[in-house]
This record gives sequence, structure tokens and C-alpha cells, in this order.
Amino acid sequence: MNTQKINIVDENNILIGVKARSEMNSVVDRYQCTGLFLKNGVGEILIAQRSLKKDKDPGLWGPAVAGTVDEGETFITNIYKEAAEEIGLIGVQFTLGPLFKSDEPRRNFGQWFFVRVDKPLSAYTKQDAEVHRLSFVSPEILQVDVIAHPDKYVPSFAQYLDELIELSK
Repeated sequence: MNTQKINIVDENNILIGVKARSEMNSVVDRYQCTGLFLKNGVGEILIAQRSLKKDKDPGLWGPAVAGTVDEGETFITNIYKEAAEEIGLIGVQFTLGPLFKSDEPRRNFGQWFFVRVDKPLSAYTKQDAEVHRLSFVSPEILQVDVIAHPDKYVPSFAQYLDELIELSK
């Protein structure tokens, strides 16, 4: 039985409690999550296809790293933990990006982080329970594909992609 608890926040991102992940209703409860927007040395964006066994958005593409903030964590501690777990990324400094408030399809505050890491795809170690596949793609091709095939991507990634690309320049 999964007893993991996640932070529940109010409309102003103030912690109001915690709930077991299995008891949380992402349409009613507002939670906190993180995303890492990673570019390589030539400006390509690392995207991750979620595990096909995930309960939310299985098989959809999204940012290099994403996570839900657990009880006792902050946005910052969560993103570093998730980066290490999901793709084996350690020893680099992330830059704080924008905080977005979403109401659909799930209610959350999503804190984005940026990083530029000049490593080949083979240098990343994906966690199979979280990540099915990793790929580098140019910003231009990604933007076109998200418009042409929005159902291939997690909603929050597609929703904020243009702004994230602009802010990461």
C-alpha cells in the first residue's frame, strides 16, 4: 500500500495540508509539482516520454523531469530529487523559472526550472518506472509537433512550451 503523502495548497500556494496520493483528487485538490526544462549545448530540448504504466498521462511526452511535491519537500528539493531519480542528473545547478497556476485538467502550482547540460543522450540514466524514453528535439520542431499532435504531450508542457522556450534563451 502506497502511503506517500503530497502537499495540498490553497489558491495562493499556501500549504493547507497533506493527503495520501491515493486519496488526492487532482480535480478538487490543488497540489504542487515541478518541471525541468533542459537544453543541451546546441539548444535542443530534452523531452521524456512518461512510463506506459503511469496512472496519469501514460506514454505522453513532457519535460525532461517532472514531479509532485511530497510532504516535507519544497519545489527545490523535489526537482533535484526527481532529476537524480528519473534521468540520473546530479551535480548541476538549476535556475529558477516561472511558477504557473493551472486549473485544468488538474489543479496545481507548477514550478519550472531551467538548466543547460552539454551531455549526449547516452549519459542520462532513465528510471523505467517513470520514463519510457528520452529524446532531444529542436525547439522549432517541438513547437510544430505540439500544435500538430497535442494529444502526444502532457497538457501542462504543451500549455507553457512557447513561454518556456522564450524564457530559456
